[in-house]
Amino acid sequence: MKDKVVIITGAGTGIGKALAFDLAAKGAKIVLNGRNAERLERVQKEMTKQGHTSITAAGDVSQYADCEQIIAKTIDAFGKIDVLVNNAGLTMEGDIEVLHPDVFKKVMDVNFLGCVYPTKAALPYLRATKGNIVFVSSVAAKHGIGKHSVYAASKMAITSLVQSLRIELHDTGIHIGLIYVGFTQQDPEKVQFTASGHEEPITNRQADQRIPIPVVAGKIAKMIETRQRSSNYSKLGRILAVVQWFAPWVVDLVFLRAYKKWKG
Repeated sequence: MKDKVVIITGAGTGIGKALAFDLAAKGAKIVLNGRNAERLERVQKEMTKQGHTSITAAGDVSQYADCEQIIAKTIDAFGKIDVLVNNAGLTMEGDIEVLHPDVFKKVMDVNFLGCVYPTKAALPYLRATKGNIVFVSSVAAKHGIGKHSVYAASKMAITSLVQSLRIELHDTGIHIGLIYVGFTQQDPEKVQFTASGHEEPITNRQADQRIPIPVVAGKIAKMIETRQRSSNYSKLGRILAVVQWFAPWVVDLVFLRAYKKWKG
């Protein structure tokens, strides 16, 4: 990763922030993206104290004009792009029947178009370096989840996007990686949309269900370094992949029971 230029969307908190430090420690030059400019500045200052090279490029990845500006700022600073990590994402909680219509659009805009737009804007530069695009997805892409329908749908859409890109970019030398992240420890600064469309802290998960953020970031870093095609590293993700193939009705039952438990 020495002197590789890496753009990480959603780098102000959680997995994106941890990944930025992981790759920077290996010599990469990091472009920190997120919507909260002040948060990005704090991360950059911390990176500078540790001797890492980074810049901030605040912007909303669900807006194509912002993505063009993020790419332009990267090229102005470093002259190239080697890696794009599409990590930014929003989540939500609530049954489809009661979800405010705006929630559908906000989640799809960030989780899906927020991968499409940066990728499109960066492609000319990634062609030049035969670079690497990594999409951070979720085990929710393997099966729909009650109370999290739009989130799951947005992650499933990413799988289709990756498949299409692999066909279109087959002869370019650009590598495309897709990682299905399991239930991860929550950053206290992250929020989710309620059914009414308001933001609130994400519901805490049981300790035995959470994978530490640095572990997840390390898995993504390894995928980038080795140009791995896909990773379904979590225990839940691996179980889902096997059981869904041989007995999909069992997976349906598991998620139905989980939903009923959430509903109380």
